[in-house]
Amino acid sequence: VVEGTIVDQDVNVEVVYHRDSNGNGEPDVNESYDLTITYAYAEGEEGEAALPGTHTETGLSVGEAYSVESPAVEGYVAEPEVVEGTIVDQDVNVEVVYHLDSNGNGEPDADESYDLTITYAYAEGEEGEATLPETHTETDLAVGEAYSVASPAVEGYVAEPEVVEGTIVDQ
Repeated sequence: VVEGTIVDQDVNVEVVYHRDSNGNGEPDVNESYDLTITYAYAEGEEGEAALPGTHTETGLSVGEAYSVESPAVEGYVAEPEVVEGTIVDQDVNVEVVYHLDSNGNGEPDADESYDLTITYAYAEGEEGEATLPETHTETDLAVGEAYSVASPAVEGYVAEPEVVEGTIVDQ
């Protein structure tokens, strides 16, 4: 809207159009927003490693792209690995969550599960008439989960090992 009173001369007015890419009625050049990234452990996976401090970028313009790689923390995987996007019409607040990765394969332990299969057999040359136990299987064991399975007794034989035990790693 151009307002004024006509006097005794010509009036020349220049109207300047500014981009309003987010459609909020404000020129993009008059708007700026902040990007704030906080870092936290996944629930129940807190550790001794120091997490990065909050990352803040201020004065980002509408339409401005941002890309921030999540800092590495030994023994953990960050989700998301990269915080990226484009400023639209509000401040951006993102939480990067660090998940335990005890085997160092780049996958959160919580997303990994493995099976334990124990088969029972006679020692070579010592086959007999006794019935051996059926295969023992446990499924969906998490990385870091301990297992301990006593070998079933078979009359006239000694099992080696007597107890199958260990911790799930990454296979």
